[in-house]
Amino acid sequence: MEDDDTKNNHSNTPHDLESPSSVKGQRRQAKNNPRSRNDGTDTQKKKSFKRSWRKSGPVARWTLVFVGLTAIAGIGYLLVYFGVSVVQHFQSERQFNTEHRPRIEFARPPALIGTYSCDVKTRDISSSSGKIHTWVKNVRTSSDAASVFVAGPYLKLVADPPTGNPYLDLIPPITNDSCRKIVPPTMKMFPLNGGRQMMIETKEGFGNITYISKFEPFAIPFSQSKRGVDSVPTGIISNQTRFQLYATSCVYYSWEDDVKYGTCATYRLKTPRETYTFACQDSPISGEFERTLGGSCEN
Repeated sequence: MEDDDTKNNHSNTPHDLESPSSVKGQRRQAKNNPRSRNDGTDTQKKKSFKRSWRKSGPVARWTLVFVGLTAIAGIGYLLVYFGVSVVQHFQSERQFNTEHRPRIEFARPPALIGTYSCDVKTRDISSSSGKIHTWVKNVRTSSDAASVFVAGPYLKLVADPPTGNPYLDLIPPITNDSCRKIVPPTMKMFPLNGGRQMMIETKEGFGNITYISKFEPFAIPFSQSKRGVDSVPTGIISNQTRFQLYATSCVYYSWEDDVKYGTCATYRLKTPRETYTFACQDSPISGEFERTLGGSCEN
C-alpha cells in the first residue's frame, strides 16, 4: 500500500511547473535579446528622472534649465565662431592677393606712328593705319606678372553727328566683363616683373568694314536737328561724313594664384588741328590718342 501511495504522489506533479530545461531556454533567450534588458533599464531611468525632477525644488530645477541653456548657447557660439573664422580667412586671403598681386596698367596712351586713312564706299569703309606703340607697366613692385599679352588697339570710326546707324554711332563698349573674359592671345606672351615697363609695337593695319546690311538700304530724308544742323540720313554716308577715331586696348595677365586679370581702356584721336573730328576726304591724318573718361575696367 505504501508503494502505491508513493507512485501516486510522483504522478500527480502539477503541469504549470516548468522543467529545468525550459527555464534554461528562457534564460538563454533573455541573454540573447539585449533589447528587452535595455528597454527595462531605459524605463527605469525615465521613471528615476521624473521622480528626481518632482522631488527637486525650484532652485534645482532652474539650475538644471540654466545649465542646459548654457550648453546650447555654447554650441551655438562655437558654430558661429567657426563660421566667422572661415569667412575671415577667405577675406584675409582675398585681401592679401589684392594687395600683393601684380597690377598692370597702360603707362601712357598708345602712339600712332605714321598716319590713318579711310575711304567710304557704298556698303563699307576701307581703312589703313601705321604702326601703333602701346606701353604697359607693372605698377606693383613686389610681385611679378606672368603670361602677359595685349589685345588691340582696335580702331573704330564713330560718326559725328550720329547717322542713326548703330554700328556707325556707338562707341566701342568696355564693361567689367571685358576684363574678366578669357581672350585667346594673338601675340607671344611675356613676363613682366614688378616695376618694369614694356613697349609693344602693332604692325600696320588694313581693314574693310561693312556698315550696311544686305537687307538694306533705305533712305531717310535729312531732318533738321535741335541745333539747326542737318543730320546724316540713316545708312547714308560719304567721304564728307565726319568721324571720330576711337581705339580700345586691353592687357591680360596672370599670377601665382592662376587667376586671370585684365585692364582695358578707351582712347580718342586728337588731330593736329586740336579737333577730334575729321572726314575721310581729309585723310591721311595724324594725331595723338587721349584717354576718355569712360570706357575702362580693371579687375
